Amino acid sequence: MNDIEKNDVDIKKLFEWSDVVTIFSKRGDPIQDFYIKVVGEADWNRARVWALRDSAELRKKLKIKDSDERVAFIQEREDATKEVLVEYILMLSMRDYTNEAVDNISLPYPVAPKSTATLEEQEIYQAKIDKYAEIREEKIRKEILKVVDRERQKFLEMKIKELHTYYETITVNELCRNELNEKFLAYCTYLGTYKTDKLEERAFSSFEELANIPSHVKTQLMNKYAELDMTSDTLKK
Repeated sequence: MNDIEKNDVDIKKLFEWSDVVTIFSKRGDPIQDFYIKVVGEADWNRARVWALRDSAELRKKLKIKDSDERVAFIQEREDATKEVLVEYILMLSMRDYTNEAVDNISLPYPVAPKSTATLEEQEIYQAKIDKYAEIREEKIRKEILKVVDRERQKFLEMKIKELHTYYETITVNELCRNELNEKFLAYCTYLGTYKTDKLEERAFSSFEELANIPSHVKTQLMNKYAELDMTSDTLKK
């Protein structure tokens, strides 16, 4: 019998990413250790379903006139000027404008010189490499300004009723997107946090228990899960 037959190999362990997180008080004193593991596919799907339900619930509340959520986040048409609505729309759309700007620019990466290149040619190439990121960022910045100016003019030409409808739609979508992402991370943190390094007993008996702990503790746990999840994504590539 060879070694691999003699050893008890648990294949699941190869696909688990876990770590310990030490929780600190607001004064910086260590309080307690928790053990966090990136959730598997089944729990990932559970977290996604729960987060989608919360996002849908928030969307309903934002559409109800005089609801606490709508009053807090949505300016009614009679309370807002066209200029204010336009600038708010532009701010919420900046992610899309940045993506468009990046797609619009063309800046080929410097081509490496041949192996027979002179020292001066190598120096010139290195200088181009050193400046590439700065030049690219500046081109993207200028392109973003062009896109924003174009969109600002388009929105200013809209009637206030049409503009407010667009503002409400994009605001609701952004708020629900944020709700989805935050709740998904919170649910994954709940499902992936354990009392001991054996990763057998969850640290919280329910999501509500996690939700009601002090915010600075919950933030540390969620930040650790996000960090661990990002690391696992990198390792999987």
